[in-house]
Amino acid sequence: MRRLNQFLALTLLIASSPAANAAQLYGDVERGREIVGRWCAGCHSTGGTQDDRIPSFPTLAKNLAGNERAIRAFLMQPHRPMPPLEISNQQIEDLVAYLRSLATAAAP
Repeated sequence: MRRLNQFLALTLLIASSPAANAAQLYGDVERGREIVGRWCAGCHSTGGTQDDRIPSFPTLAKNLAGNERAIRAFLMQPHRPMPPLEISNQQIEDLVAYLRSLATAAAP
C-alpha cells in the first residue's frame, strides 16, 4: 500500500508540473503536424488544394478559428465518413495547436 501511495504521489507531482500543464493546455504544434501527416493527410490536404467533399487543413483552421471547444468535441466522438479515431486528450490538444498555428499563419 505504501508503494502505491508513493507511486500516486509521484504521478500527481509529475502531472502537475508546469511543463506538463503547458503541454496539456496548449498542445504541441510539431506533434500535431506529425499526427496530421500520419493519420489525416491521406484524405485531408495539408496544402491549399482540396476536394469539395473533404476540407483541407487550412480550410478547417479558418472555419474553426476561435472555436477550439468544437474541434475537441468533434475529435472525441466517432463520426462518419471518417474512420474511428482513438486518440488521447494530449493528441487532441496537439491537433488543436496545429490548427491554431494554421489559423494564425493565415490571419491578415
